[in-house]
Amino acid sequence: MAIRKGVATFTFLYDDESYTEEDFENFDMADIIEESRSGDMIGHFSSIEYSDVPADVIPDELLALGNDGTFFGDLDEIEHARLDAEND
Repeated sequence: MAIRKGVATFTFLYDDESYTEEDFENFDMADIIEESRSGDMIGHFSSIEYSDVPADVIPDELLALGNDGTFFGDLDEIEHARLDAEND
């Protein structure tokens, strides 16, 4: 199994009488997308980029996303399974 990374850029416009920058400190992406769907904001995914994540940086990528670094389980087992699959 290979681990890949997707980075999406979502651009949105909002009325500053309805929202403040402090409001966004409590929002997550789902909140912003929902506000864009409900008509209080307008937004669009302006880009989505994909890349492979080398096994040695997967824990760091997970930590950067707020995970404890173990989401995909034992990375050595995953790498061995991937190599076995390639050799079959």
